[in-house]
Amino acid sequence: MRDKNQRGRVKELKAASKGVGKTGLGSKKYRALFNAFPDLLYQVGLDGKILECNDMAIRTLGYSRKELLGTSLFRIYAEESKSYAKQWLRECLKKGNLRGGRELKIVNKAGEKIDVEVSGAAIYESKGKVNSLLLFQRDISQKKQLEINLRRMASVLQDSNDAIIEHDFNGSISVWNKGAELIYGWNEKEALKMNIFEIVPESKQKETANYIKESFKGKKIKSFETQRITKDGRVLDVWVTVTTLVDERGKPVGVATTERDI
Repeated sequence: MRDKNQRGRVKELKAASKGVGKTGLGSKKYRALFNAFPDLLYQVGLDGKILECNDMAIRTLGYSRKELLGTSLFRIYAEESKSYAKQWLRECLKKGNLRGGRELKIVNKAGEKIDVEVSGAAIYESKGKVNSLLLFQRDISQKKQLEINLRRMASVLQDSNDAIIEHDFNGSISVWNKGAELIYGWNEKEALKMNIFEIVPESKQKETANYIKESFKGKKIKSFETQRITKDGRVLDVWVTVTTLVDERGKPVGVATTERDI
């Protein structure tokens, strides 16, 4: 939803930028849209100098507007990102627009690095000649930290001595960690071709179907004792904790279980 809203704001901003000069903000409408933009936003001259920056850029970077205006855009990029930032400027001048997707690092006044996703659009004079550029930087620091945390958590879960299994509401297994292999005997390659009901004794099939059904409804399942079948045919008593997996809209999409041999 945010991407859709941003595209609308960018379109409105570009429309209002017509006739904007080389020295900074033009009409009141353009100035209002520019300063209200939710991401870091700059108007940059063809020489790479900052002509104007919005309030979000000021707050995020910690510089005053006076400290930034007239200085090189590249001063705010981390050393490892400066080369691409210069390449990006050349490409944007050539193509007129560059969509987001490239992740770079900028540095605030305190010396802290911030992950951003960059995109840009050219501002044209009345005769169709580019006179400056709009540079957008979306702060993705929280997203990057979440990715790091998820990778760490994935490593922890993969190496857990408990069996951690994910499957859809039909029972098709999609995640099978090392703990599951140690407890039940099937390796990951084998298990990903299996259904959860294949490791459930006949006497516990209805119980399993019931918790899957309840999970599909989004209901919280209390941890419980049940049984599982190993590859060599043994029946194990296990303690199971069920977690309903949901998508970004909160809709249930599957089941994760943590299973401990007791």
